[in-house]
Amino acid sequence: MPVPAIEVLGVYRLAVTPELVREAVAKLAPPGCPPGERAVMEELVGDEMASTVLFEVRIARTGGAPNLGSFKQPDYEIDPEKYQVAYDPVFLSLDGESVVSRGDAPPPEAAEYRCAFWMHFFQPDLALETAYGKVLVPKAKEMPERLRLLVPYRVQAGAVQAG
Repeated sequence: MPVPAIEVLGVYRLAVTPELVREAVAKLAPPGCPPGERAVMEELVGDEMASTVLFEVRIARTGGAPNLGSFKQPDYEIDPEKYQVAYDPVFLSLDGESVVSRGDAPPPEAAEYRCAFWMHFFQPDLALETAYGKVLVPKAKEMPERLRLLVPYRVQAGAVQAG
């Protein structure tokens, strides 16, 4: 079966703000969390968020839809169950200027598309691994305004692992 052609167009750092960290900790902290514990959580969550990036990729499909859950940066020193994988994908127009769909499956009629997805604990020295092979990763840059607006980072309970 032919494999999709995958190209990483860019890797963009999440702009971490105190408000974003507080929002994440509010979703993670147990009710009645003491201020000292909350401060530790804020530091851990802030560190994790600082390692979070948005990948923008172009995929030319030649068969079935690629499994975005197979897109990862494995760290062979940890349990494979803890590898960071692509999440919260947004499918964009080919020019990257508008959202086509959100979720795990691209539009069925699309032979080529752009996709943006988030990944925590980005490691700039590692390739992006997919079920179709490794893909080189460019240096992370500041997030372009169009992607900040089209693919905002959404804090979800459990999405940030504070320690």
